[in-house]
Amino acid sequence: MNKNTLNLHDGLLLATGSERRCYMHPDSTGHCLKVPIKPGLGKNCPQCRLDVYIAARLKSRGVPFVHTVDCLGWVETNMGPAIMLQRVLNQDGSPSMTLKSALEHGLLDWNMVKGMLYELRTWAIQYAVVISELNIKNLMLRTGSDGDRLVVVDGLGGRKPDMVFHLRSRIPWMARHKTLKRWPREYNKVKDAVMNILK
Repeated sequence: MNKNTLNLHDGLLLATGSERRCYMHPDSTGHCLKVPIKPGLGKNCPQCRLDVYIAARLKSRGVPFVHTVDCLGWVETNMGPAIMLQRVLNQDGSPSMTLKSALEHGLLDWNMVKGMLYELRTWAIQYAVVISELNIKNLMLRTGSDGDRLVVVDGLGGRKPDMVFHLRSRIPWMARHKTLKRWPREYNKVKDAVMNILK
């Protein structure tokens, strides 16, 4: 094993999605790693490639990463290639909860969530960021003295890197149009999930 290869194990596992597993970085509490589940997929993982591309586009346009996380590119692990991302931490350095967990712990009500969703939408429209999917598991609650905010860890940009996807990443009015068009559906989906927990 290469000396620069990061050693991952089940004790570092944070979450498992449909295509990737997310692990704590073994040497940095401020970072996490997403590894494709499918054996041998490596750098051909579509979602990982999209995350790398989207983060690079946001950085090139000077978009502040206040409602999403920066992707720092590829690293090698004992489980194959992975992408390294910022880990969502609260201002005090503790790990942020998912919106789902925060609701289950009784930390939020609907009015609080609604206000944070409005702030997220404002950021997305101001900086022409496409929000393609929201749910209470891919939204993290970052707390701090400067206010609590929602951070999207998955679901930006789209799912297919086709021509329209690339145009939206480069033409602000197209990105805003996409987010404005999808927002009511994504908002209502989150609202229904929140209300189902709070009832």
